[in-house]
Amino acid sequence: DSVVAYGLGHASFNTDFQPESATISTAVLAPVFVGWYLPAAASSETTGGLIGRSGGVVRSAGDVLEALFGFLDRPLDHGRFAAAKPLLQRFKIDAVIDARVRPWDWFSSNLRPILPVSMVSGPDGVYPIVWRFDATSADAVAHLDAGTDPSIERASRIIFDGSTITNDFVLKYALSLRTRQHYRTLRLGAGPYDPDDDDQHVSLHCQQSQRRFRYADGSPRVVSEELESVCIYDDATAAAVLSWKARAYALGQRFIDYVVPESEWGWMERGAVLVLTDPELHLSDQVCVVVEVQIDDSATMGIKLLILEDPARDGRTA
Repeated sequence: DSVVAYGLGHASFNTDFQPESATISTAVLAPVFVGWYLPAAASSETTGGLIGRSGGVVRSAGDVLEALFGFLDRPLDHGRFAAAKPLLQRFKIDAVIDARVRPWDWFSSNLRPILPVSMVSGPDGVYPIVWRFDATSADAVAHLDAGTDPSIERASRIIFDGSTITNDFVLKYALSLRTRQHYRTLRLGAGPYDPDDDDQHVSLHCQQSQRRFRYADGSPRVVSEELESVCIYDDATAAAVLSWKARAYALGQRFIDYVVPESEWGWMERGAVLVLTDPELHLSDQVCVVVEVQIDDSATMGIKLLILEDPARDGRTA
């Protein structure tokens, strides 16, 4: 199965074209493309996209995911979708599907690389987990305090994964189906900042990464990732994609495991934001995200936390 995703580009329509006076050669076969010019004041609801449950065009990533996975032969957990949609509001998806394809395959090829989302199947149906790499302590649903609660036991040391370090990002978007070229390119890196270049942004996370991680000769360790999307035609969406990727990967990822009583923490689920206090590790109100939950036949359960490092936020806290 193949997928062709169309986004709404910008073109002008020639009203002077006279079909009765046009000469068409039957010896030449060529594709025909039609474009519609949208003024800046056009409503976002009139731009290109999938058709949602209500019959209207949907662009927000949460609505697009719900429309896409609505084609599955299994139920959707609409309650969890409703909770996830506000977290995905800033991502606008301009694409349609015009060929037979499995929803999981289309998601994996087109949306998974640009959205901080995992699709899982729960007891009430399929639903998205939104990974909140920009979370703060205000988003935390619980405080895990290993210093004051003797029932909480640390099960591992802090494990650092440097294999995912990426600190220079490029995203090509606004694909023209006529030319097969992307008309927009956005870069997010360590700078330097150029006020005359609107297509190059500077990230504090990327700057900190290149200062912290260096090669043997002392030069910055610059690790680049280049993305191409057929689903993005919105500048703000492109910036949002690179922003969450920098937060997730520029400084590497640190994980830590705990064992907690299931009777108190059995409600915990993947994607939940916590604040962690562990005096032995010199952590106080550290923002974390639950990435794994392990339940067995015992009275305890295991949780794996991803420590969300943010130099600006953590610096203010200190």
